[in-house]
Amino acid sequence: MIKCKDVKTSNYRLEMLETDYLVIGAGALSISFIDELIHKSQDIRVVVVEKRAKPGGHWNDAYPFVRLHQPAAWYGVNSTSLGKGGADLVSKSQILAYYEAVTEKLVSTNRVTFHWQCEYMEDGNIVSLLESGLKTKVNINQFILY
Repeated sequence: MIKCKDVKTSNYRLEMLETDYLVIGAGALSISFIDELIHKSQDIRVVVVEKRAKPGGHWNDAYPFVRLHQPAAWYGVNSTSLGKGGADLVSKSQILAYYEAVTEKLVSTNRVTFHWQCEYMEDGNIVSLLESGLKTKVNINQFILY
């Protein structure tokens, strides 16, 4: 479980976390990396910082008509199939729904925490893009993935 401690002052709230890996971004590559970490280990903890409100990276910003240009079998995470598999060229909405479902599974392990609509500011500092004064300090034991 990710350790968390709240420290409150009159001007801001500082949360303090400890984790093994800090991952910046919740796009396809990051989610695949986290999925492998969680499924290949028993105790690794991950904190994810994402500026958007949901996972999927650039798929959140793509035009509604965009589809995969490669078979769904070659995209996504190893633990969960995307689409019908095979040569299926899934749509943007299918991809975003897929990453939402994968994210929920990762969170359910109690070893992955997402900080949505936040930004990493170096030296283990995360700031909220929505709540002025909310800062999170993360003690990273292993690695930062950008």
